[in-house]
Amino acid sequence: MAKIIDRFNSLSSTIKAVGTVLGWFGWTTAATSTALALGTGLGAWFENLPYTVIWTCGLTVLVMSIFLIKFPKFYNLIKQASPNAEPSEVWRMVPTFSLSQAASLFAGIEPVDTPFIPLGPAVPWYVMLRDAVLSGEIERIPDPPQDAYHIVNGRYQPHVGTQVRREELQKFAKKRNKNAAFLLL
Repeated sequence: MAKIIDRFNSLSSTIKAVGTVLGWFGWTTAATSTALALGTGLGAWFENLPYTVIWTCGLTVLVMSIFLIKFPKFYNLIKQASPNAEPSEVWRMVPTFSLSQAASLFAGIEPVDTPFIPLGPAVPWYVMLRDAVLSGEIERIPDPPQDAYHIVNGRYQPHVGTQVRREELQKFAKKRNKNAAFLLL
C-alpha cells in the first residue's frame, strides 16, 4: 500500500511540475482541454460506445474547450471597442472621415478602425450625416470602384464607409451650432 501512495505522490508532483512549465508558455488551458477531450473519448471507448459517439464526445469537449480558451481574448477585444472611450486628440489632424467615424466623434465616442454601424448616441448623428449626404448638404468624396455598389435607381445611397472631408463636416456642425472638438484645429 505504501508503494501505491509513493507512486501517486510521485505522479502528482510530476503533474504539478508539468503544469508549471506549461503555465510559463500559457499552454495550461490548451493541455487541460486536450486531456479532457482525450479522457472523454477514452471513457466512451471503454464503455463500448460506437465510434461515431466516441468521436462526437471527444470533438465536442475539444471545441467547447477551445471556445473557453479563446473567449477571454474575444471579450477583451469587444471591451476595447466599447463606446465609452473618449476620442483621441489625434482626430483633429485627420483630413477625411467615414460617416461612421464622424457620427461616433460627434457623439463623443472613439470610433473603431473599420466602418461599422454606429451604436448608442452615435446613431442619430449617423442618420443626420447620411441624410445630409443624400440631400447634397455634405459633399462626399467619390470612390468609383465602391460607388457602383451603392447606386440605387441611379442615385447614390450613403453608407457607413462613405468618405467626407473635414471642411464639409465643419459646415455641417456650424449649421447645427455643434462645437465638435475633433473638428477644431
